[in-house]
Amino acid sequence: MRRLVSLASFLLLSLTAGIFSPAEAGAPEPQIGLGEVHVLPFGMMEHVRDSQATVPMQVQLYNQGELYVQLQSLQVFNADHQLLSRVELQNESLPGDGGMMADAYYLMEKLDPEFSHRWKHRIFIPLEERPELTPEEASILQRRLLDTVAEVKRDGGEQMHNVRFEVDLASVFGSNPSVGDEQLMLVELDYYNPEGELSRASTSHTIQLLAPYLPPPSSWTARMNGSGRSSGAWYAGDFHVHNCRDEATNGCPDCDAEALNTTGSFSNADLKPQFQALGLDFFSTTTHSYCINNISEFDAVKAESENLDEAGFRILCGTELTTREAGSQSGSDPYFDAQCLLVFHGGIAHYGGHNITSRKPGGEDGWLGYCLDPMMHAVNQAKRVNEEGGFMIANHPGGNMISNNSVAMFKGIEGGMTVACEVWNADNTLEHMSPAHKSWWISRLLEGKFTFPASGSDTHDAAHEFGSTHVWINGTFDDAAVGTSMREGTLYLSNGPFLSVSLADNHGHRKEMGGVIFASRSLQHDYPVTVEAPYNVGTDVGTLRVYRGGTGDSSETLLREFQNVTGQGTLQVLSSIPNPNHQRRGVWYRTEFESSGNPQKSAYSSIIIVALR
Repeated sequence: MRRLVSLASFLLLSLTAGIFSPAEAGAPEPQIGLGEVHVLPFGMMEHVRDSQATVPMQVQLYNQGELYVQLQSLQVFNADHQLLSRVELQNESLPGDGGMMADAYYLMEKLDPEFSHRWKHRIFIPLEERPELTPEEASILQRRLLDTVAEVKRDGGEQMHNVRFEVDLASVFGSNPSVGDEQLMLVELDYYNPEGELSRASTSHTIQLLAPYLPPPSSWTARMNGSGRSSGAWYAGDFHVHNCRDEATNGCPDCDAEALNTTGSFSNADLKPQFQALGLDFFSTTTHSYCINNISEFDAVKAESENLDEAGFRILCGTELTTREAGSQSGSDPYFDAQCLLVFHGGIAHYGGHNITSRKPGGEDGWLGYCLDPMMHAVNQAKRVNEEGGFMIANHPGGNMISNNSVAMFKGIEGGMTVACEVWNADNTLEHMSPAHKSWWISRLLEGKFTFPASGSDTHDAAHEFGSTHVWINGTFDDAAVGTSMREGTLYLSNGPFLSVSLADNHGHRKEMGGVIFASRSLQHDYPVTVEAPYNVGTDVGTLRVYRGGTGDSSETLLREFQNVTGQGTLQVLSSIPNPNHQRRGVWYRTEFESSGNPQKSAYSSIIIVALR
């Protein structure tokens, strides 16, 4: 019934949205700033960990006026006004749109950022000042936004021009930077206005140097050396990365179905040095399945990922798969489900298919293309991905925007389907796990649907800071080894600290993070174990929690909470494997750390699963 109501509301508001213009509603025309030509910093990096790298960045030039201007050159300076980069624009014409795209960006900021993705690079309304909208108000603004972007597309999007340039970070941060340093960059555009007068538009931007990811504590390293695993290493990566194939305008090529993505337009070749500067070792390229229209386009993605690989950095070939929701539903996605019902299809959910070798259709390019056939259920897509030696991650499964509501059909590693859930989607939470996605993941664990945690930046612009997925690889670092680590759950999520979990009993048995321990149901009742939490949080201070969960339980059990944790070491908690029953088919243990500082530093271990059989 809820979906029928949502559909009726959406139909009504879609029909009436065009009646109300901004002027009739009394809304002022949005103004970006002084002048009519603007330099927008949508493709500028905000953080790096390597101050000596050279990285590509972008700004978007936008003409809010009515007439053409002639672009001359773009200059980028550091805080001392030393020239970092210069791009000659060859008297290129930039037409005006009378404020059409400014209106679109204003609407994006008014709407829920879960829908618009406008968490940062906000021009008009600070995020904390965004007004709450009623469902009716939101639907009207959503319809108006989509109509505006469609008109921009029909006109060719010529009022926006993305300019790419190289930035030598050593010239930005200087020779002896300190962690935490913020440095200013100034971008200036010279152009001739419609009257033929030389004019200038500019923007300023700050970039911050972050600390390197912290290594394991010395006690953990010593134990690994003693167990023969000294040849391994941790590698940080991102499992959710979009590129210029996922842009509505200025794409490579454009993807009309991505109507809300009109800002940065980076290729995988551009993104690679950006992620390297952030301290990452790999990412999976995950263009939307509805933006890859045929086999040749997928083959180009695959060849690109292979050609960009090198010994110290890998690009996994993947796709963000749009799948058809099926079976009994839990939760709601009032906007996207309602949209898909308009074309008589059910709701949709997104999965990341990684280390794949062939195209996996899911929707088509065009208006409402993410609702249309060809499209499969997730179970069928997982079968195809797994047959190719790949693995599946459930993307942003919680919340109410393209969430995963087909919980009855969902299967984890126990069903050979999904290996991980994206519990840290950095499109909406940069400093800690996404609460809605974490809750969804824990709920599935309680149902006996086991997956490991994963994270993804979900960037459509420049690479940005978030809690990356750190995988343990014991041997050669390549795409297959990353897949093995994900299937085994030897990983943790972190934006800085190190955190793990291990399990030991009184008989010399030990299990490190990840994987499954198979135990007999005739195991001694309340079998005693020690849960260990190796950590390194540096100078940060925060809270470390140790959890145990069991299938059939109503919630996880907080075994111990340690406050004011700092430095490095290993904390221990005495616990047990609880008595098996007809509902309790498995038990898991995990740890998490969240600092009290600003910005917040967080880390979350994978889980250790004890399967009772």
